[in-house]
Amino acid sequence: MTRGPAGWRQARPMLAGPLRTLVTGQILGQGGDGFAQIAFAQVVLFEAGRGATPWEITKLLTVTLLPFSLVGPFAGVVIDRWDRRRTMVTVSLFRVVLVLLALGVLVTDSQAPAYVGVVLLLSSSRFVLAAKGAALPRTVPAGADLVTANAVSSVAGLLAAFLGAVVGSTFVAVAPAAGFVVAGTCYLGAATRFRRLPPVGGGEAPAPLIAGLRRVTVELVEGLTTVATVPTVRRPLVAVWGHRFLLGAGFVVLVLIADERYSLEAPGYGLALAVTGVAAFGGTVAAPVLAHRFRRRALLPPAYLVSALAALLAGFRPSLVGLVAGLGAVAFAFQVLKVVVDALVQDAADDRVRGRVFAAYDVLYNVAFVVAGLALVPLWEPERDHLLLWWLAAGFAIGGLLLARSLRTWPFEPHPGPAPAPGPRRWWWRAGALVLGALPALAFPEPALSWLGFVGVVPLLLLVAGAPSTREAAWRAWLGAAGLVLACTYWLIPNIGPFELLLAAGLGALLVPSVLLARSLVTGPPTASRLVLAVVLAPCAWVAAEYVRSWQSLGGPWALLGASQWNERSVLALASLGGVWLVSLLLAAVNVAVAAALVPRRPWRHRAAALLVAGVLVAASVAYGTLRPDPRPRAPSAWPACSRGGPRAGAPLRGEPRGDARARRDGTRSRRVGGEQHRVRHRRAPGPHRPRRRGLPGRRGRRPRERGRPEGGGRDLQVLGARRSRRPGRTVRQDAPRPLR
Repeated sequence: MTRGPAGWRQARPMLAGPLRTLVTGQILGQGGDGFAQIAFAQVVLFEAGRGATPWEITKLLTVTLLPFSLVGPFAGVVIDRWDRRRTMVTVSLFRVVLVLLALGVLVTDSQAPAYVGVVLLLSSSRFVLAAKGAALPRTVPAGADLVTANAVSSVAGLLAAFLGAVVGSTFVAVAPAAGFVVAGTCYLGAATRFRRLPPVGGGEAPAPLIAGLRRVTVELVEGLTTVATVPTVRRPLVAVWGHRFLLGAGFVVLVLIADERYSLEAPGYGLALAVTGVAAFGGTVAAPVLAHRFRRRALLPPAYLVSALAALLAGFRPSLVGLVAGLGAVAFAFQVLKVVVDALVQDAADDRVRGRVFAAYDVLYNVAFVVAGLALVPLWEPERDHLLLWWLAAGFAIGGLLLARSLRTWPFEPHPGPAPAPGPRRWWWRAGALVLGALPALAFPEPALSWLGFVGVVPLLLLVAGAPSTREAAWRAWLGAAGLVLACTYWLIPNIGPFELLLAAGLGALLVPSVLLARSLVTGPPTASRLVLAVVLAPCAWVAAEYVRSWQSLGGPWALLGASQWNERSVLALASLGGVWLVSLLLAAVNVAVAAALVPRRPWRHRAAALLVAGVLVAASVAYGTLRPDPRPRAPSAWPACSRGGPRAGAPLRGEPRGDARARRDGTRSRRVGGEQHRVRHRRAPGPHRPRRRGLPGRRGRRPRERGRPEGGGRDLQVLGARRSRRPGRTVRQDAPRPLR
């Protein structure tokens, strides 16, 4: 094929000959396939049953995909022994008979004939396409560019099948019989066009038919063996099959949700076909451009990761627009992946077995789509659609990471610098960091092991300190901090699903600088100045990260290290000086000091000094909390006013003793002031809406008076100046506070 548009310029003179007749018949035949397939889907899913279910969709996918793939390798053997023109005409007329029989399915209301019709229809279509491919070289002039001729035929057939399915989906939901009638008309027109072809060969094969079929079976097994034994062929094909499986699951989910929740004029199956068709066309166009800018192997993992992001966003707030956009993004990424994999397999497979490899590739390619539908049969529930989408996102993400690890692409490609630890061992250390990072979470309720606040971060610090490089240390620190966030916020998983991983990754990244700073200071030369800097700077960085994490938009101050001492009065007393931040600073400093003492290959004096610093910090905090005088509460300047809004006046509240209810009816309360028990009586003060009574200003100016000591040594006080609201639940205004003596 010539470069640029020159190749396509040759299409016009080619179409002036018999190629136009062949392509016209192909367009009519594949357009009829689109109409018939969408009509059969309507009959199987809705007319002949109660509605779309995963099992019904799986059966439809089985009969629409597998026959096309299973018959393909054997169709060439058959058509070489018959006249190709007669084969295309006969099979086209046979398809007319099939669609006429399909009209009887609508009358009998039975699914079995519908499935048989789909199998026979698509199997026969494979014979027509195989005969067309074999006859095409006979329809162009000698020496013509066959690549251009095949491109014209492929584009025309793809567009005809796509438009047939999309246009048919607009009216088969109302009149399925109309879809069969249009399909039969297209097949009849295709047979008429094929009859006008000149002789295009066929019928000259000397070998018997049975021997040819046996040979095809042996070659197909050889192709599967090559796929299983050659890594450069196996890995790209596994990538396609895995992505195809997850794409099939998303396809089924869209069909189910569209048909169950939204009253669409077109069936959900047609909508899903339209979305995937448009996205596949866009991916086909974009794949050569991306392959020109990036390495071909490097494009495979991003196809998974883009699909994971699309499924994740679609599951966060499931809607028809979000599902359509998500499925379109996944189908686009899959088509890019498939085009790149086709090129990789063509380069990697030996020319002797390349055809057999692609035959096996085609079979397993469609089997993955069917298996996806089977996997959703026990999992589908209408209320769990967002969970299914999140599981798909997790599958895409894990598949992309495993593929990148296998192909040694980003983020697993080798970097210049010191040789890292072997791959499996490195990931075992990182998994250990994820577990050890969650250890401080045990200091919070439950089980409230508050002593872990002093040493819970030490194992993670030691693991990070033992990293062979700064990059590996950053990985371990990040995973450890993410493990801490996961352990403290696991209860959010039912609400936000996989977004919990993003939350842990984002908030955990805030703690990475403090851990790396501690590593750089405790692993350097063992000097007193570095020890002091480690005990001061690293805890300050930790507290700064906690302060940023306590932003109200991120949920407020939750799971702070200092909050782990909530039940230790001697340590919690520091909060009176610097709040919870001072307690976190103390605990982080002790953890860093203990880690500095346990770092390997340190002199004993340095270890002793680090342990001494840790002991002094703990002893000082405990001494302050134990020896400081208890704060004496001062008498407030005024008592809160008493409002009688809400329940019926005088009625006991839930759980309230009868004596308190009686006191509330009398307008009295029992309060403790300065260590003594007082009975306080609240009196109303006149507001703007009440007339001022005579003598009230003098009474308001007087001091509360004593009325003797009630039983228990208390005083009975009368507090004036509070105004009761007329409406229940309204705020009660207080006058200017006065000293209570």
